[in-house]
Amino acid sequence: MSIINDKNKDIISGIEKLFDTSFRITDNSIILDIRNEVTHYKIHLEMFPDDVKGDEENYLVSVYTNNCHLQLQNCKR
Repeated sequence: MSIINDKNKDIISGIEKLFDTSFRITDNSIILDIRNEVTHYKIHLEMFPDDVKGDEENYLVSVYTNNCHLQLQNCKR
């Protein structure tokens, strides 16, 4: 199973253009780091396809900031 497919390729490209950064693709996740050099604020985003249910459109999304963590389960487009 490839993490990047035709369905999410355009979405990923649009997000990269919006934040002027690139996603890192690993074997099991898609990672994005956003930094504000003025305020030194950082956002780290990780998306994991949910392959337990065999549904490539389900994702576990984790967002980390300087002072909090948010996790969204069973995310769909």
